[in-house]
Amino acid sequence: MIDRHQAELVTLLSDLNAIDSALRIFDPDIELTEITMKPLPPRNGAARGQMTLLALNILREAGEPLLTEEINRRLMTARGLSVSDKPLTRMMLERLHSCLRNHRKRGRITSRKVGKGSVWEALGSLP
Repeated sequence: MIDRHQAELVTLLSDLNAIDSALRIFDPDIELTEITMKPLPPRNGAARGQMTLLALNILREAGEPLLTEEINRRLMTARGLSVSDKPLTRMMLERLHSCLRNHRKRGRITSRKVGKGSVWEALGSLP
């Protein structure tokens, strides 16, 4: 296994050297150390609109009001995320709640308090 990773590392370094050489063709005086690395995408990031689409589909298909936690559980399951990972579940719940509040403001869904949580329901036909 280590040999395979070392071979992959050699290939990646070779590729990186080829990129460096290509950059020097266009600018022989380039300082490669000044090129900053692009930031990595957020952990468990969704594509633009993916959370909204999944959340609205879950509400639409349920046909009944759902607790925020239940929508979150279904959403995480649909995305293949572990619902037993507490920090991830908490983060996804915050993202979902933000998404749901946004669509409540637009009049697409409604919510009401139930105990310590909220119950969400689709209004009419959702986009």
